[in-house]
Amino acid sequence: MHKLLSDKSVIFFDVGNTIDRPASGDWMFTNRFLEIAGDRLNRCPADRMQKAWKAGIDLLLRNRLIRDEAEEEALFFDFYRIISDGLGLGLTEAELRAAAWDRTYNMDNYVL
Repeated sequence: MHKLLSDKSVIFFDVGNTIDRPASGDWMFTNRFLEIAGDRLNRCPADRMQKAWKAGIDLLLRNRLIRDEAEEEALFFDFYRIISDGLGLGLTEAELRAAAWDRTYNMDNYVL
């Protein structure tokens, strides 16, 4: 996808499985996040996962205006921190930054 868009200025108004889909099968939990969280994520009870997910999504819904990639990366850092804290994953700042960077800049997260 990155090659297709590298020389174009585009705005996506709706990419919810219309134009592309998430490579991981989930819009928020990228393959990189799943790799970082690993088995820690799989051991979390469903009710705890739902509560953490809701808290993370609530953050995103309160911050709908994102002006640039730096703001998007910062927002997803906070999203993944909320998920990590809510699930007791114990992700480090470096792991949270890696997940947020990947979610923001890695075009391989999306499959046409």
